[in-house]
Amino acid sequence: MMSAEMILQMSSEVVRLLEHGAKADCRMLETGGIALSGEAAADLNMVFLTSDASRQDLDAVLAAVSAKGLDALLVVEDGADTVRGWAAEAGLTEVGQMPLMQHDGAGISPSSAFTVRIADPDEVDIGNRLAAAAFGLDEGHCRSAIPASALASEGYDLWLAEDDGTALGSGLFIRTGDHVGIYTMSTPAENQRRGVGMAVLTAAMAHYRERGVKLFTLGATEKGYPLYERIGFRTVSQPHIFVIGASTQFPGQ
Repeated sequence: MMSAEMILQMSSEVVRLLEHGAKADCRMLETGGIALSGEAAADLNMVFLTSDASRQDLDAVLAAVSAKGLDALLVVEDGADTVRGWAAEAGLTEVGQMPLMQHDGAGISPSSAFTVRIADPDEVDIGNRLAAAAFGLDEGHCRSAIPASALASEGYDLWLAEDDGTALGSGLFIRTGDHVGIYTMSTPAENQRRGVGMAVLTAAMAHYRERGVKLFTLGATEKGYPLYERIGFRTVSQPHIFVIGASTQFPGQ
């Protein structure tokens, strides 16, 4: 999958995930996407642009963010130096790059450390609680951004890793045809270094691989990168991240 294609695919998946929130403004553009949950957290509001974006496209996504008075993350395709320059001219500060990784699912064997299952849509707040704890977000914001109706949508699965009925970690898996995008891999600090993330990933990937999925993609955080690399994901692109306001994933920026 090419760099621009990955940006557009991610845009589409995040738009479809966040559009269920009551405050959402989510729509695709020819050169990216606007995925605003409307909640007061940059990590729940994302806008995307490919290298084909014009200055008018950048102005449009910034206007959408400004109209709601939100903090947000701007994701710009790797190599889109002109767009990055416009973002700098607009007063935005680049805070790093996010490895986009992919895996064909071959050779994945489920870990048996925990019970791993697909949650029912009405269990969505288990995932929201875990994500809030893992990423330092307000649980109420997560609940509003991702209601049960999001999981009721075709192709959207919340996977949970449990120990004696207690949820330890989760991940959102979004299927489109033979492709699955992986999001919000969430393991709170007290549950880390126990193989929780490995259990979620391997069980889910094996499940989808058996059902015809040929490509898995994700955007890696700094903490998650070693796990993904160990499983066999490889980096294929590194889009640039700009923060509008403040982000828990990029503290101090």
